[in-house]
Amino acid sequence: MPFAIGLRFYRIHVHKNNDRTPIKFAAGEEGDPYKFLSDFVSARTSPTEEVQRSWFFTPKPSALRTIHGVVNYGTHGFESKLIDVKTKKHNYQRKATDLEEIPLYFQFWLPEGERYGFAAFQSFQGRSCINFITKAADEAYAKAFKGHRLAFHKLLAGDLRDGGLGSAPVKELRLLKRDVPKDKADKYLNGTSLDEVEYEVTLRAKRRRSLGIFNDFKRMAGKGQKPAVFTMDGVDFDEVKANVEFAGRRRMVGIFGSGTDAGVIEVSDKVARGSDGHPVFQSIADEVDELMETFFDAVNG
Repeated sequence: MPFAIGLRFYRIHVHKNNDRTPIKFAAGEEGDPYKFLSDFVSARTSPTEEVQRSWFFTPKPSALRTIHGVVNYGTHGFESKLIDVKTKKHNYQRKATDLEEIPLYFQFWLPEGERYGFAAFQSFQGRSCINFITKAADEAYAKAFKGHRLAFHKLLAGDLRDGGLGSAPVKELRLLKRDVPKDKADKYLNGTSLDEVEYEVTLRAKRRRSLGIFNDFKRMAGKGQKPAVFTMDGVDFDEVKANVEFAGRRRMVGIFGSGTDAGVIEVSDKVARGSDGHPVFQSIADEVDELMETFFDAVNG
């Protein structure tokens, strides 16, 4: 199964320290977030070192008031064996000083004359460097424009008005548990190693029907549940995802899980992949463009 590719969307606005009213974007004016983020990306094309992490931008040509490209994100600090998946031959012993680097798509869109812009960040098998980027951008903006902040707000179903993700019909619900319950393992697996499997329950609506709307399940997932798990029929699940009709297509969207999983739109089966297993750049850029328009309409009405 290919590694999961997800997209997280954020709303961007500028406000004064003592007044959170969003300020309209105006080209050529001091503090224009488009100009600031363009310079921010251009200034960080060499690695920024974090704790056992490294990231830098590779920007690509883009449309008016849009900035996009790849974030090169790397991790280091641990050892592991690299083994050929077919022959099981030990090819290499990864050292703690080796940096594993992956390309992650990003986009900033700051429409002229609007109070809200948007950002999209790709994840790969749950890995991303969003918090590093948004924190660095906010701090740099506050330093450059005293008394003002550049705010990033993660877009969830509840942030969108009618017609957005919150009211999208759910066609399928997937509940995932990383550790298989012992009674299920004894019944179905006949001695298979539990380290090799995950336990998933799927609820699917009949043709031309739905299970409900996204916000209904979002409320259900938060009602009376433990902070880290979702319980159904006596089983604690780690993640809940919904297959919804949203932005003209069927899409898998995170409902419940870690704080970073909620609201993630999975595009694993929507984008083309290169021989390296990562998304073809134009393929994921087109997917983000389509979703950006939908979020713009939902947020700005």
